[in-house]
Amino acid sequence: MKKPSAKRGVAATLRRLVGSFYVKDADVRDLSVHWVYLALCLIMLTLPFLMSVAPSERVSLFGLNLPTSCPSRELLHTPCPGCGLTRSFVLLAHGRVADSLALHRLGLLMALFFLYQAGYRIYCLAKRGRNIPQTLLQFQTVVGLGMVAALILNWFIGLPFGGN
Repeated sequence: MKKPSAKRGVAATLRRLVGSFYVKDADVRDLSVHWVYLALCLIMLTLPFLMSVAPSERVSLFGLNLPTSCPSRELLHTPCPGCGLTRSFVLLAHGRVADSLALHRLGLLMALFFLYQAGYRIYCLAKRGRNIPQTLLQFQTVVGLGMVAALILNWFIGLPFGGN
């Protein structure tokens, strides 16, 4: 009997790990999940238009400065993978694309991801969670995992330089 190679063992483990994140039919049929994600996406896409970034880089809503929301930066003095995304979204909403990308390299990509998510959730709600093409479910999984991987990779790249 042939012994499995370590390479095949790692590949099989990775396939199982990624497979556990795949969107399943039961998940798609739960319309409440789509409503929650749609609401969150719409908040993330519209709220930045009501916010501003002060010269001190603090975010304000209707002139009221919001508290810093990153415990990693406050407690550990190290940015997390999402540090700067709120400010990046706000600057993006006000048409300051270069400033947005300077605060977080993935700000624009994340905004497009939320826009895609809103469209995907509306589509699933319109179909009542039924008959969603398998390719779309697989694409949804790949895009979601890809965004998580991009955030983590971007974070590792930015760590030596103190930012995203």
